[in-house]
Amino acid sequence: MTGMEHTSSKPGDPHLKLDSQNLHQTLHAEVFCPHFGNKNLSEIDYQTIEEFKLKRMKSITRYGRLRKPATVNRELAILFGIFRMAVDYGDDPQPV
Repeated sequence: MTGMEHTSSKPGDPHLKLDSQNLHQTLHAEVFCPHFGNKNLSEIDYQTIEEFKLKRMKSITRYGRLRKPATVNRELAILFGIFRMAVDYGDDPQPV
């Protein structure tokens, strides 16, 4: 089984089946795109990251609970990995 097996175009469709890699990409897109999706890397500064962090800390999980700090820390680690990759590939966003 590779990729999507259901022909739905809705990301939140419970019938959508994803392999592990596509699942992670979809989840990351749902986390980062609403906050950073329309910004260039050079436009993301300390304040933008802090706003993201606070918004995620106050958000409710699908189980109706507040998001745990460890989850937000993992998301921030992914975000900083994106910055590292941008620097490695020559797009220096001057990360904070």
